[in-house]
Amino acid sequence: MSDTAATTEAAGSAVLSGGRRICLWAVLLLGLALRLVFWGAVAEHPERVLFLSFHHNDAHGYQQLAENLLEGRGFSQSRSTPFQPDFIRTPGYPGFLAACYLVFGRRALAALLVQALFGAATVWLCWRLAARHGFRVGLVAASFLALDASSILWGSFLISDTLAALLVTAAVYVWSGDGARRALLGGLLVGLAGLTRPIALYLFVPFLLDSLVWYRGARRRQGWTRIGALALGVALSAGPWIVRNIVQGGPVGVSSIAENNLLHFRAAGAMVAYHREMTLEDAQAILDAEFARRLPPRATPREIAALQRELAFEVLWNYKGSAILMTLEGLGQMLSGSEFPWFSYRFWGVHSWQPSVSVALREKGLTAALEVLAGRGWTGALHVLLRAWEGGLPWLLYLAALVGVPRAWKRPRLRRSMLLYLACVGVLLGLASGRDSCPRFRVPAAPCLALLAGFGLGLPRRNSGSEAV
Repeated sequence: MSDTAATTEAAGSAVLSGGRRICLWAVLLLGLALRLVFWGAVAEHPERVLFLSFHHNDAHGYQQLAENLLEGRGFSQSRSTPFQPDFIRTPGYPGFLAACYLVFGRRALAALLVQALFGAATVWLCWRLAARHGFRVGLVAASFLALDASSILWGSFLISDTLAALLVTAAVYVWSGDGARRALLGGLLVGLAGLTRPIALYLFVPFLLDSLVWYRGARRRQGWTRIGALALGVALSAGPWIVRNIVQGGPVGVSSIAENNLLHFRAAGAMVAYHREMTLEDAQAILDAEFARRLPPRATPREIAALQRELAFEVLWNYKGSAILMTLEGLGQMLSGSEFPWFSYRFWGVHSWQPSVSVALREKGLTAALEVLAGRGWTGALHVLLRAWEGGLPWLLYLAALVGVPRAWKRPRLRRSMLLYLACVGVLLGLASGRDSCPRFRVPAAPCLALLAGFGLGLPRRNSGSEAV
């Protein structure tokens, strides 16, 4: 992957012409068009930019942080004085919003338009990375990402996933080449991705293992140089924020959101998995009561985060088996959960007519459900198309990615790439799996899944030695 990347890329640029160029532009423009359609739905109903839902705290929190940054009130979610420093959120996405508002005025639609362009840029970057392994591999990967329903949907909300996916893809793209400079830039991008979605900071681990495994023998020194450059890059981008948190009494890290989620969703979820009659709210109430009992007076945010982590690990250890089950259930929910209510919200508003279709199907059968759809006219047809798209395409992506792993493994020169993409998927999906998991959480991992799917459907059947672009 690394030794011949530049040569392969240059060769690809030279021979990309005619029908191949048309296919590539068709995929890229389709990806952009679909994202602009959802942006247009927001422009038609701007009251739906900030929405009431499971995700409303995220969107409203980012908005408040951006406004306070513009007003010179610091990084705070407070709406009035004193503006206490916030340690739960990271500055990546609020900083992006503040920059958009500074340039375009405080119009969320402008920020969402930039996000749509970021989504299309991620598709292009995915193609650039995958096309190093062959034009068809690149086209398949870009097509999957261009059509990925979750990536398109959440790019139309004030949520950090689109920016995180772009930074993750850029980090993998840069790291895939040789040299200390690329490793340094890869570290910078990993740090920025971690400041956008804290879980992305753990991409440091796959990158570290990549150097340890593939730079051996005569190249060992080069591998350690890359590791040092990677660490320096992460330190330069994420380090100042970690220092800020420590100086202001916050957690030793980029955010305290991990400790909060670990206690209220992972530990509480393990309790629910064990006590099936218990609800998540019941488990959270029990843990909050125990946490309040242990909390010392006038505890600092750092002490609060440490106590949350301590209590969470204690519960997870006591419910080891249930914690594993809860993690697997969360992974399944993230990979297979339906997001159609959010599609409905984008196009028809809160509590669309979708439940009436579900009720008719469940209580009266398929004929009654089809009658409800027919009564809705073109919106009924759109309902069916959206359901098929958002529910069916992810499974094709997963299947192609599963096929791509062994197919790439059989080609020695593709093993390093495949293992890197697979490790990134494992980090981004595995660490996000829990009781609170939802399909939105798979968006940052979607480009790497698409790269694996490119191996599954884009590689020739036989290793003919002519797999380059």
